[in-house]
Amino acid sequence: MIPDLSTSYKEESVSSLNQSLKNKVGTFAGEEASIPRYVKNLLKRIGEINVLYLTEKRKQIGKEEAERLLSLKTRRGGFEALKNIQETVSALLGVYIDAFESEPSLSKNQASAEMDVDNFLVEVNGSGIKEALRLLLDVEFEHPDILLVEEPEIHLHPALETSMMRYLKRISCNCQVFITTHSTNFLDTAEMNNVYLVTKPNSTQIRQIDIGEAEAIIPQELGIRLSSLFMFDRLVFVEGISDEDAIREWASVLGANLSQANVGFIRMNGARNFAHFATEETLNFLAKRQVKMWFIIDHDEKEDSEILKMQAMLAQNAKLQVLAKREVENYLTCPRAIRSFIEYKRQSLNTLNEELPTENEVKNKLDECAEKLKQFAICKRVVKIVCKPVYPETKAIFEDIQAEEAVDKITKSLQSIINQLEAEKTNIESVYISKADEIENIWISKKMDIVPGDLLLDAVCKEYNLRFKKEKDTSKLASLMSKDEIDPEIRRVIQEIVT
Repeated sequence: MIPDLSTSYKEESVSSLNQSLKNKVGTFAGEEASIPRYVKNLLKRIGEINVLYLTEKRKQIGKEEAERLLSLKTRRGGFEALKNIQETVSALLGVYIDAFESEPSLSKNQASAEMDVDNFLVEVNGSGIKEALRLLLDVEFEHPDILLVEEPEIHLHPALETSMMRYLKRISCNCQVFITTHSTNFLDTAEMNNVYLVTKPNSTQIRQIDIGEAEAIIPQELGIRLSSLFMFDRLVFVEGISDEDAIREWASVLGANLSQANVGFIRMNGARNFAHFATEETLNFLAKRQVKMWFIIDHDEKEDSEILKMQAMLAQNAKLQVLAKREVENYLTCPRAIRSFIEYKRQSLNTLNEELPTENEVKNKLDECAEKLKQFAICKRVVKIVCKPVYPETKAIFEDIQAEEAVDKITKSLQSIINQLEAEKTNIESVYISKADEIENIWISKKMDIVPGDLLLDAVCKEYNLRFKKEKDTSKLASLMSKDEIDPEIRRVIQEIVT
């Protein structure tokens, strides 16, 4: 009976396909009584799209995933795929996964596969590890074209949420990713032009969040509390997003798991905001709750006196790390990694037909471009000294002020500023000579550390008809470096943070 029913359905299906449409449809060539070929082709292409949809209630990880991992060990070319999955899991979760054949059961006399997480069965691990593995393995096994994830933050602690979001952003280069979330950590690492707010006062409303209104709307909608800050055991204050990206990528290369150490990052939007974040009340408050803190600051053109002042503000509550090189991007001037970066950029632009430069050629370009930035580096140091902001002495203006004295006092205050600026003007030449001599004395050995790193990298990329944008490209270039290519200063700081 079932074969007859199957045959009947097939015949009915073929008949339906061959029948003319009951209602004509409008096409580019006019009205048609049959489905146009381009529509069939479009539907076929849509049908070939690999969509992975992970609902809020996800299937428990276990035997099925263990069998797929185990099969990679015996399949030709599978070992390399298994190794890549293991490295991805280790970098994100700080655990090592593997699969083995279990002992045959007495009842079935048949062996099955089981997965280990750091030498323990996956079933005995916490919900956070299992949920994270569920998502990671599904993506690594299926390689979807479109990934839909509901509430990826379920059972994840804040640091692991950040790592998971970074993983989703990384795979989004080859896969369109859509997530729904109530997690502030996912929002912190997202790009605001990709964030939409979904509300349902009377009916469902969806609107894109404007960067200007995000700070007011999102906390109100999600109920963010000050306690969110204290979910981390360690806080790293950095100047901007590119600094955080570089440190996270370097940590991944070094095998230092920031998620496992429950490390959170706070972006200060420039060293100029250091005093705002390093207030005594805030630091004492965090220190009493045993939150360890690091402030990682670019050296730029800072004098020793400025660094000592910053250290005094932190006292014993936090560690200050003023980088030995000018900025984070100066630690990315690795010829081999830059060569790989050029190859990656050309691949994304489909210009691989151009000849790839050798490592030595990139090294020479770095040197040439640094020489061109020498004058820029000198002027940055001169401007730092002679172009300091000058403020009026307002206190003197308002002391025992009388109506007849007001104009005179304000005029004197402005004249004082003019006198200061005139004095600085006469010193420009001597300051310039002093700073030029200072840089000349260390130029040969320190040029790669002195010039602005982002400008240097962009100048090198321009030589190959490419661009380096620090906000977008820093993380990629950092990820292309090997352990030995990461500066000892950076390795020490990361090790200190996670230990």
